[in-house]
Amino acid sequence: MNSEKEVLNAIYQNSKMGVESINTIISKANDSQIRDRMLEDKIAFDQIANNASTLIFKEGGKPEEKNKFSKFTAEMSARMTVMNDNSPSKLAEMMMQGASCGIVDITRVMNHAKSIKPEVNQLATNLLEQEEKIFKDYRQYL
Repeated sequence: MNSEKEVLNAIYQNSKMGVESINTIISKANDSQIRDRMLEDKIAFDQIANNASTLIFKEGGKPEEKNKFSKFTAEMSARMTVMNDNSPSKLAEMMMQGASCGIVDITRVMNHAKSIKPEVNQLATNLLEQEEKIFKDYRQYL
């Protein structure tokens, strides 16, 4: 069973990972259309992370960051991938893979969550919808 704090931290970590991943690859996007879409997604993830952080602080907690090693390995993997191929198709594939992981993570957390406030449930739903939107929107670039 996941507590409300665990759900909020999962939302925070998932959305921060989205922001950080986009920050890692956006400068390699030569196509302005995909770059603009990535910027929109980064803004959406940042807003969700900020909302989760606000709710965590409101409950007297502090947002928990992902461990530095997993953040480092994800960043290095993304850098290596775009170094070899920064085509719109590859960037879209990376965005979709990240979204897929995010969908699995947040769905798993929500399936085990018990008795959470409606505002926390709504924030998790917003994140899930953002991840699903990414998966759908980037198909055109494959």
